[in-house]
Amino acid sequence: MRAVGDVLAWRVYNYDRRAIVALSRNDPSGPFVGKECLDYELGKVIEIKSKEGNFALLHDLTSVLRVLDVTELRPDGSRMLREVKSSTTASATTKARRQLKQAERLLDAIDGSQPLPGNEATQLWRSRTQLRTQVRDVSPLLDRAEKDGYAAARISDRVISVLHLLTAARDAHPEAKWAVYASQRNRLLEPHQGVERLHRLQATSTDTTARDPATAPWGIYPLPARHRAALICDYLIIQTFALADGLAERFQRRGLHAQVLLPEQDGTFDTSTDVLRVAGPRRGMAVHGNAVCQLLMEFVRTDRFIPALSEALELPHPPQHTLHTYSNEKAAWS
Repeated sequence: MRAVGDVLAWRVYNYDRRAIVALSRNDPSGPFVGKECLDYELGKVIEIKSKEGNFALLHDLTSVLRVLDVTELRPDGSRMLREVKSSTTASATTKARRQLKQAERLLDAIDGSQPLPGNEATQLWRSRTQLRTQVRDVSPLLDRAEKDGYAAARISDRVISVLHLLTAARDAHPEAKWAVYASQRNRLLEPHQGVERLHRLQATSTDTTARDPATAPWGIYPLPARHRAALICDYLIIQTFALADGLAERFQRRGLHAQVLLPEQDGTFDTSTDVLRVAGPRRGMAVHGNAVCQLLMEFVRTDRFIPALSEALELPHPPQHTLHTYSNEKAAWS
């Protein structure tokens, strides 16, 4: 249910990743069923629809909207955040005011002019680079996996491997088909193997990093609904492989110094791992695992990723940490 709710959240906020990140700064919501005050929140959604004719999204139906209770979408495209109170006691009123104040500070941080509350060293930032992905290039590979159980291919500068668990489970003699698939994948990965200096990056669709609020949910990918549902339910598993050394080389072509920081050649990393160090004439920055995971699992084109991160080095007053997003993400996802 919340996977569908996350799709609605991205649509309501016009695919602006900055708004999603800002409004996810509280702890995740607990169980939805049996929640105290649920009737009041549902009643507010119904009231907004019946009286104003506007769509209202209940935040507890999402995993990413964790501030206040409801977002009302108005006909002019504006959005109104609402807190639903079931009590008029002094303590309830004080709590509501505190939550509204937090929401105001978070909204002020969306355009990057203010740091994110609670983490003064981190600012949201949107590059001038428009997001472009290779999701549509991956779609035929998913079709093939749905038919055969397995598929692998090289797409641009990365290798993508797909397993469709439902199809594979129906195969009466899977060993032969698996052997063919494994052989094909190994041939595709040969440039990533046997060379001592290379660091192979790997991301898997079932990783928890792929469910970070800053990462696009499967439900908004421009794929057939059956593939999105299979990804959400982990029936369809994707592994994406790329070379950290290849990324470093692309930064160097832009006149920047780049160094791979991974100690292991298999490129194992999590969201907080420093994967690359990139430096320009005036300053440098570390490229963390969360940015690399976004590159691999959102199938972001490398010729978009490199200039977007490079722009951060040109900021006149760069923050200590940035959560960067791209321009016009709606065009990539809708």
